[in-house]
Amino acid sequence: MDKSLIRCFGISILVLTISGCSNTSQVGQNGLITGVNESDIEKQTSALTGLSGDQTNKPKKREMTKPETEFFPEMPKNTLKSKQFNKVLSANKIKFKDGSSIELIGIQTEKNSTRREFVEFQPENCQKTLEAILLDEKNVFVEIISGDEEGEMYGYLWIGNSKELRNVNALLLQEGLAKVVRISDVTKYDESFHVIEQEAYRSKLGIWKEIDKK
Repeated sequence: MDKSLIRCFGISILVLTISGCSNTSQVGQNGLITGVNESDIEKQTSALTGLSGDQTNKPKKREMTKPETEFFPEMPKNTLKSKQFNKVLSANKIKFKDGSSIELIGIQTEKNSTRREFVEFQPENCQKTLEAILLDEKNVFVEIISGDEEGEMYGYLWIGNSKELRNVNALLLQEGLAKVVRISDVTKYDESFHVIEQEAYRSKLGIWKEIDKK
């Protein structure tokens, strides 16, 4: 397999570590959140998606080793649902074994015909990268923002286990294969996603590689 397609496996971005021995959460090195008082991702999912730029009741800013991955832990409004991964349908859509599917929100991976674009999207490369990310994942977790849990959903996809979870939407941003799209009333990860996008831009990854030459 092309090494560029599995590059994101070693990235610890938007990662949550679950611990039952502390009542406070703290963001640490490489975006790692430790000390979350939750141990069961099926029953206690309130701490699993708390990386947010939401201004409502924003917690005190945490110290980090790497400023470019500094986030704000927050209790989520949605719970995670476990799904069995089946296949990747497109650059931002995944199908599950029960027939349902999810479209990743907060990111754009393909050209929009209704507006002028300043980047050259790479949907085929993005889809291959998404397939590489999910290659060994049998069970994944969906954070549903809208749609039908048994049909077509829109939201965020998480991979990992009860000790560590990664946000797939964010991994595509970090690889430079997507750009941030803000959605009205869905501001949960806006600040986090923007920071990741800017790092990919500065590193000239993916769709940002030729941006200054246009």
